[in-house]
Amino acid sequence: MHKKVNDLRVLVLAHEPSLLQYLQESLDRYGIQEYYLTTTYQQASSCYNTHFPDICMFSVELMDGTKSGIDLAKSIRERHSSVPIIFLSSAATQRTYRLIQSLHPSNLITKEDSELQLFNALNTAVTQLENSVLRKMSNHTDGFLLEKSSATDTLNRIFLKIGDSFKGISCQNIDYFFAEGGFTYARTKSNRRYPTTVQLKTLEEQLNPTFMRCHRKYLVNVDSIESILTKDNKIQIGEEIVPIGHHYQKSFFNSLMMLK
Repeated sequence: MHKKVNDLRVLVLAHEPSLLQYLQESLDRYGIQEYYLTTTYQQASSCYNTHFPDICMFSVELMDGTKSGIDLAKSIRERHSSVPIIFLSSAATQRTYRLIQSLHPSNLITKEDSELQLFNALNTAVTQLENSVLRKMSNHTDGFLLEKSSATDTLNRIFLKIGDSFKGISCQNIDYFFAEGGFTYARTKSNRRYPTTVQLKTLEEQLNPTFMRCHRKYLVNVDSIESILTKDNKIQIGEEIVPIGHHYQKSFFNSLMMLK
């Protein structure tokens, strides 16, 4: 599956007329032919079950006095864990982030965000759609495969789900993994980012000791580390600077051969 933004089926749930109008005009400008504008939980739920949209855009504010897009997202996540959901909010607050965090959102868009940010959010959702959740199989984890040498049993390559196939990437070509917006991304030496639904904790268990956890949001390839700035608790990988979290300092430093 190689979708473009204008090939999407988009389901929108929002109750503010001005927001609905803005989204409708934006979707028209993007050339999206198939979208569904709903204003109530019941409408959106029925539409989802009837039309099976590729991407959902749900308002986090309450509707019908009781239910919001968050409630619908929870219902959807119980059945379909990989559908990208972009949340819409009048203002991004810590409470909002806490409410949607467990729902693995594709993005959070506020009224203050520009139309370009909305377009980028849809493009990100398309990438995530093409790298959707895979069923766990006997010898690999959800969303990626590991290739090991039979002679040495050391990690050689990772296979990430791209569309309908797995793309093989040499571990030497991956500098680090990082978590963002409910997804994990493999960042390569060519500055490409490949998303996966596999959590950092799972990657840490599978890829140790080639990759080591240095932060709650980062898992780094030890071979890619150029220098460690112990005073600032930072790692330099090429032109990138990766933080070392306080909770991970001791285990990270103890796992490296650091000669004084």
